[in-house]
Amino acid sequence: MINEQVAAYAQNNIITAPPEKLVLMLYEGALSLIDQAKETIEKGEITRTNYLLNRSQKIINELRASLNFEAGDFAINLERLYEYIHFRLIQANIKKDASILSEISELLTEIKDAWAKGVCKMRV
Repeated sequence: MINEQVAAYAQNNIITAPPEKLVLMLYEGALSLIDQAKETIEKGEITRTNYLLNRSQKIINELRASLNFEAGDFAINLERLYEYIHFRLIQANIKKDASILSEISELLTEIKDAWAKGVCKMRV
């Protein structure tokens, strides 16, 4: 019962969130999955690692799909970063290399923080 209520609350937050907030939620979701994958690599949980990294790849693909190329060079550069992150996620999954995931986490955190600052400036 409580799990259903939590799931309904989470789903409502997603449905009612503005697009800027959804992008932040995607970044946070990818970062969470990557952190979990680092732990599963250390524990030798290969199947779980694969599952988590595949989900993070899907999030990166969703971020790529949401780019507005009318924004010019910004969107093009962001797409290149997403392509690189996606490529590195695949490498991390093949090699089961947590150091690659640390690199990706740092990069995604920088992008997320810059996005959050931009959203705050838009609201002012």
